[in-house]
Amino acid sequence: MLDYYGSITMRQDEIDEIIRKYFASQMNQSAIMTMIDKYRRLEFIEPVYSVSGWHMFHYKTVLDLLQDDIIIKKRKVEQFMKFVYSAEKNYNIPHDLYEMIYENY
Repeated sequence: MLDYYGSITMRQDEIDEIIRKYFASQMNQSAIMTMIDKYRRLEFIEPVYSVSGWHMFHYKTVLDLLQDDIIIKKRKVEQFMKFVYSAEKNYNIPHDLYEMIYENY
């Protein structure tokens, strides 16, 4: 049967597996699943897609959104690490304070 009208669907675990494989080299599995769950709660990632709909329309959109989220998180961590490095070199700040700053950053 052809999937012209969206008659063949992909299950949630199939979609998750595609996303996990795509980002496997960039993040660990638990972080990827956390992001997937976050965007599923926000209803940006649907629980079910038709195979044709996923490959034609949603695949790139979902992966681009997740990639943007990863880039933002990496920048935040890099900036914080630079801050910690310079603060360690120049000031004697307790490590608990770093944690508080990171959580509120």
